[in-house]
Amino acid sequence: MSIQAVAFVLDTDVPEVAAKMLMVSLANAHNHTTGLCCPSIARLAAESSMSRRSVQRWLKWLVDQNLIEVVCKADASGRQQANEYRIVGFSRGAKLTPTPKAGSATAVTPRVTLLARTRVSLVARL
Repeated sequence: MSIQAVAFVLDTDVPEVAAKMLMVSLANAHNHTTGLCCPSIARLAAESSMSRRSVQRWLKWLVDQNLIEVVCKADASGRQQANEYRIVGFSRGAKLTPTPKAGSATAVTPRVTLLARTRVSLVARL
């Protein structure tokens, strides 16, 4: 599992909810040594709450949108092995840096401020 890969996917603009959930499941299976994601279709289906066929359709959609790449594997005899996936734009050892959202100084400040105000108001009520 790579928390950096999951965070990268969460910060990626994916217009379809099912596709984003599938990308999160892929990122959850990211191998930081190889830079590839190697989950089975069954695992992706279970984690994303989709049927196996829906997973296959959404994987194709993600490839068509250039959000992931499929790495086909074959053994010495040429027989196909399980596919592996690469998240486009996320590289091995990438360091995650928060990107500021439009209209705010930093991506974290508004949430921290909101939590601080909530705690203060709860303490004041006691």
